[in-house]
Amino acid sequence: SALILRTDGGPFWIWHAIDPSYFYLFNSVNLINLATPEAVAHPGTPVHSIGALVLLAVQGFADADTITERVFADPEAHLRAISTALYVINAAGLLAVGLAARGALGGLMPALLVQAGPFASTVIARHGLYVKPETFLVFAALMLALVTLLAVRNDALERHRTGFAVAFGLVA
Repeated sequence: SALILRTDGGPFWIWHAIDPSYFYLFNSVNLINLATPEAVAHPGTPVHSIGALVLLAVQGFADADTITERVFADPEAHLRAISTALYVINAAGLLAVGLAARGALGGLMPALLVQAGPFASTVIARHGLYVKPETFLVFAALMLALVTLLAVRNDALERHRTGFAVAFGLVA
């Protein structure tokens, strides 16, 4: 669904998409060039890091100057690659939380209802298409649901308190 909505939304350079997608692209390039991202106080540092890893992978781990030139020559293609990576991360999160829900709640319908969470909000559908923290926050929410579902399964929380405390802390 995200790929269809992204296609229908048009290119990233359109006014409603340029900020902050291009900002995150440039900060990902900054990381590749071992420079500090400009918005270090913003919750987007994980997005900068994921973007840098995607750019490195897409460019075959070329040197920083080459990657920078290629990104500036075709920023839209690189933004599509980063957003697609974020979609894949979210899809993996949806699969994991669905499997956990099926095990914890005992059926396919409850699992599908848990997986439907991100689709219930028009805000997520609108903001989850671009290269920005909101897209990654979907994954964080899914991981919070995953750890919660694993914790309530067969008294697992009682048996693994420390592990769940660490897991909840990592998600947070």
